[in-house]
Amino acid sequence: MKRVPLLVVAVLSALGVLVALVLLTPLEGGLLSDGNSARDSEVASLPDASTSELAEDDSSGMSTSEVSSNNDVGHGSEGASALSRDTSDGKTEIAVTFSVECLTAVKAQSDFAKAVSDKGIICPTKKLTLSPGATVEDALKASGIAYQAEYGYVKAIAKLAAGAVGAESSWFYSVNGTYPPEAFNTYRLRDGDKLVWRYSLDAGRDIGVR
Repeated sequence: MKRVPLLVVAVLSALGVLVALVLLTPLEGGLLSDGNSARDSEVASLPDASTSELAEDDSSGMSTSEVSSNNDVGHGSEGASALSRDTSDGKTEIAVTFSVECLTAVKAQSDFAKAVSDKGIICPTKKLTLSPGATVEDALKASGIAYQAEYGYVKAIAKLAAGAVGAESSWFYSVNGTYPPEAFNTYRLRDGDKLVWRYSLDAGRDIGVR
């Protein structure tokens, strides 16, 4: 008789434990689910670091389109302006005066010189418009007068050749009254220069070269 109540108590105790486990399991699952949901909502509410940093960068600087536009302006109008300023102090052309004469040969009664110009003026003074950096040869070309040259030496102008009026007869050029030592195809003219070609009978001595 004493064993029956003990067995019953043991069975009832086991049943109580099972019931408690069954009842607690859904509750724990709900708690876990609620906890996960809370954590998910917290994570969702946190600002995205990369997005925030990009937004700060955009607010402190220029946008991509603005940078590209500014670069286009720099390489376009300002670049072109800088280029034009670098060209001979802003000048896009220079003006020089030009003339050709063989007065010494005409005074010496040279038939060759008279055949070219009986008064000794082959080309009266005229204005030429040239590009910056133009040489004496460029001016001679621009004048339209026929000439022959070789290795930086003028052999003839308007069919009046060097050596035609004596062994030492030849052509010389002066710029602003001075005879430069440079070859005519390398001497660069400046705006306002006065260029004159003269025919000499005495290797330049009769026209003031030496």
